[in-house]
Amino acid sequence: MGRDRVPPVPAPAAYIGARVKRGDDPRLLTGRGRYVDDLTLPRMVHVAFVRSAHAHARLARVAVDAARRAPGVVGVLTGDDVARLCKPYRGVLLHYEGMKTGAMLPLAVGRVRYVGEPIVALAAESRAAAEDAAALVDVECEPLPPVLTPAAALAPDAPLIHPELGDNLLYETRLAAGDPTAPSPPPIASGRAVHDRTAHRRAARAAWPRRRLRAGDARAHGVDLHPGAAHDAGGARRALRPPEHRLRVIAPDVGGSFGIKIHVYQDDMAAVRDGADAGPSREVRRRPARVLPVRHPRPRADHPRSRWRRTATAS
Repeated sequence: MGRDRVPPVPAPAAYIGARVKRGDDPRLLTGRGRYVDDLTLPRMVHVAFVRSAHAHARLARVAVDAARRAPGVVGVLTGDDVARLCKPYRGVLLHYEGMKTGAMLPLAVGRVRYVGEPIVALAAESRAAAEDAAALVDVECEPLPPVLTPAAALAPDAPLIHPELGDNLLYETRLAAGDPTAPSPPPIASGRAVHDRTAHRRAARAAWPRRRLRAGDARAHGVDLHPGAAHDAGGARRALRPPEHRLRVIAPDVGGSFGIKIHVYQDDMAAVRDGADAGPSREVRRRPARVLPVRHPRPRADHPRSRWRRTATAS
């Protein structure tokens, strides 16, 4: 590593008020970083997606024949294709007891449930060829009523985004402290407050787009994954189903993300599955495609209730 060697970590107290040099800066600022977009492998194909323009719609028709015949195209995947190749999965936080979510596949099947949901994945000999072929895909949608706020999602007549769940409630929790019903000395003033509030979260939008590169044959020698985020190995296991000892993760420089790379997205799995029989595959998103499919800022409804009292204090 030479001059790029990471310096020893000082004691925690030494960080306060100190100018701490970042060990990666000399290498990155002089153009010696190695990101997924810098990697080139023999026979590598490039992945592009056709995405939903609707928040909620039924897929009436997905025509890919023209895209399959486009110059340089080596593979096209639709939702019906991946339904035969991959098992549905659910992503929940196990420490959130009672949390639920709808089953997902790498590509939409039957309906789309958010703007940017991937519908078709295409692999081609160049990024331009993949994007040109994506423009030839003909998708017909029948719009369905969307749900855009917590109140609308929980209304008795709300359309169900995942009908198998029975409702649109993802997670509900109750937090309490103290005993508001316990007897107490007569206060000088007391009261009870009930508030209803909807919080609109702001989500981080990092400058680094999502990207990944997959190489190898899961059924033969194994798979090398060069991820744009550490969790991509989980997507590769679901999409390619290799034995664990045949999956090798080689982490390049990945840049920051402020949290949006922590999830496993549908197109993560579709990208490693698409072109799996054609050779190494790489996806590097342009900025609009980077923003659309990531976890959106979601409104959250809070209903705090409090009881308070103020007693006399001696001065």
